[in-house]
Amino acid sequence: MASNIPTAFSQRKKALNLFRWTNKRYRGILIAYILLLSVSSPLMELIIKLKNRNIEEVANAAPVLIGTTFTLVAMIFSTVFAFVSFSYIHNKRCVDMFGSFPVDRATMLFTRLFSVIFQTVIPIFIVGLISAMMTFDLDGFLHVSRNVLFVAIAVVGNVAFISVVSLCCGTVVDTVVSYIAINGIYPVCILICYLFPNSILPGYSVKSMNNYEIYTFLSPFLAPFAGAFGKHNLLYVLWWVGFSVALLIASYYLVKKRKVEVAQNSSIYIGLEQTIKVFAGFAVGFCFGWILVAISGKESTGLQFIWFTVGILIGTIATVIILHLIYNRSLADIRKSVLVIGIDIVFVLIFLISIARGGLGFDKRIPNEKDVEAVAVSMDSSSSFIVNGVNISEYYIKDKNAIEATLNAHRAVVKQVLEDKSIIYPIYGSKDVTFAEEGVDEITKDYYRLNISYKLKNGSYINRTYDGCFYGDEFDRLSKIVKKQNNIVGNLMKIPASYLSYVEITDTVNDRSTGLDEFTEKGKKEIYEELRNAAKKDYDQMGEKFFSTKNMKWQLALSFIEDTYNGDDNQIYVTLNISKKHKNLYKFLIDNGYENIELINLKQEMHSGQDNNYGTMTGKEQRTVYFKVPKYWNNTKEIRAFLYDSDKFDFYTTSFSVKESKCERVKGNLWKYTYSLGSNMETGTLDKVFDKIMFCQVEENGVQTTGCVTLPKNREKKCLKLKNGKFGLNGDGIRDSLYNYKWEKLK
Repeated sequence: MASNIPTAFSQRKKALNLFRWTNKRYRGILIAYILLLSVSSPLMELIIKLKNRNIEEVANAAPVLIGTTFTLVAMIFSTVFAFVSFSYIHNKRCVDMFGSFPVDRATMLFTRLFSVIFQTVIPIFIVGLISAMMTFDLDGFLHVSRNVLFVAIAVVGNVAFISVVSLCCGTVVDTVVSYIAINGIYPVCILICYLFPNSILPGYSVKSMNNYEIYTFLSPFLAPFAGAFGKHNLLYVLWWVGFSVALLIASYYLVKKRKVEVAQNSSIYIGLEQTIKVFAGFAVGFCFGWILVAISGKESTGLQFIWFTVGILIGTIATVIILHLIYNRSLADIRKSVLVIGIDIVFVLIFLISIARGGLGFDKRIPNEKDVEAVAVSMDSSSSFIVNGVNISEYYIKDKNAIEATLNAHRAVVKQVLEDKSIIYPIYGSKDVTFAEEGVDEITKDYYRLNISYKLKNGSYINRTYDGCFYGDEFDRLSKIVKKQNNIVGNLMKIPASYLSYVEITDTVNDRSTGLDEFTEKGKKEIYEELRNAAKKDYDQMGEKFFSTKNMKWQLALSFIEDTYNGDDNQIYVTLNISKKHKNLYKFLIDNGYENIELINLKQEMHSGQDNNYGTMTGKEQRTVYFKVPKYWNNTKEIRAFLYDSDKFDFYTTSFSVKESKCERVKGNLWKYTYSLGSNMETGTLDKVFDKIMFCQVEENGVQTTGCVTLPKNREKKCLKLKNGKFGLNGDGIRDSLYNYKWEKLK
């Protein structure tokens, strides 16, 4: 036993000397690598800091830099270095030379493997730690450190992966092709399994496409990007640590089994070659068939199926033959590849038909009422909307009436789906389910999305998402229950202002609507808080009557987009039906001037120019213009005038309450407007700057406006007379006249 100690020590010492020799040999490349890492992250952080002088900007930018440029440099270097280090096993002369070294083959391989890991991972930690410290922010430091760890784990997995692939191949070319093929084909196959059912099966919906870790289980080059920007960090760490260990064990057994004389031969382990061919043929054939169907357009389902089959044949045959030529350098043993082509075609067609026929009964499965414990339903919103880690769209209700109403609506949808279906679903085209008919009230009776999640008594879940246009008693009843149970006011109180993306108000009596830009501008937080408080007060006072559409005069629709680091662009909508009985919401509309849709449109169009910089009127260079009110305007009601600068596309003022826009009634239908030089204007420029004028009169449910009328050169004692005008804005621009007009001498 004692006699074995010197031998073991000698072997360990030889391996250590070989490790040092390998590191020394690639010292130049290592220096270049460290420089590239330094440029990709710390230097970029320094530039950002010097430019912004803002710690928060650096703290936000650093994790992104680590997750992109830094990661890319690390992965490219580790890949190239690994190919170079393991290339000796593909060259007979190198194998003979390294075979003469006083170490066994396993020691030789693992010495070079750990040398690659050492020279790639250590710089990652050093440079990454510098980047983390340069954030000068605890959260930024932790975020960068986490991403650096993910890169290091991926590099180890990548090197171990290349080791296994190298041992399975006889040449460097075969190794590179196999590595690229596996890294590229696997994510494509996963995407096909995600996207194809989602594109044609009614009710099928992928809740999230951000499970990047799943796409990179067999793609080590892409893995660190998934770690940096994916959601399931624990899954990433567990998989790549475990998979790396498995790859290292596989490398040990493969190097023991590999014979010296196989260097420079074509693919050694036929299983790797055929597996790559099968999955590459499937991916390319399926994608090419899908593309041909999309190019052919929305033809009949039968023609789509024919085009898809043609695409499968072309894509699969071409891919498998090309790979056969790369691996075998000739058409020898082509029969094996023909068998692979046949397997691919059959497999693709089985997958296609099983999904297009209904996903093995997926399209018509409705659970029995007795098996349902609870149900979560959302209408006209995404099935998932996360606020502070909680999905507020998925609120499970155990109420029997809610479960029954959900099942009835689900049955109505499935019935329509099966009626629209022929033999198979169209491979390309819309999977929307449409019920709507002409004359259906869009405000109260039609819905474009239905999300259902059943929680069964056995602990499993059934999820369905339908898009389209639904109407009927089943959906009206379900909508009322959802509003009561889900409590839209409760959701409104949970969602912060940062999630708000768009607000639209509709005058349901006059059928007019417009967006409220003020909500999505810098002051939206205060306005949004005011709205939320008004809605909560009304709900507390009115109870279930809050949701009533009786005597509804306005409808306020708020759209929210999920505000997350990995944003799925999930949306949720909150709709408030407002009548005069909603005292607080009604007051909110009146106080903010939202009750008049046309006036809102006019103000927003006036604001589309630049901010004015003319100052207040000084009384100098005073001018007066006269205006005859058209017969369908009110002679006695207030009129406002707005001077317009065509060069700057700007109005002197856009306010309906300041003295600079106020007109004065002279007599009958004759009004006048007096204006003067602004405090920020140069003397003698008044007539040059303002070349147009617009008159407006606000009505109860609208606004009358002349549009911008060109002012005459000689403006004194001139009166504007209009004819053949347009009622309201009618969607026309206000920077030109909306009337036929002429300036006549004042009588």
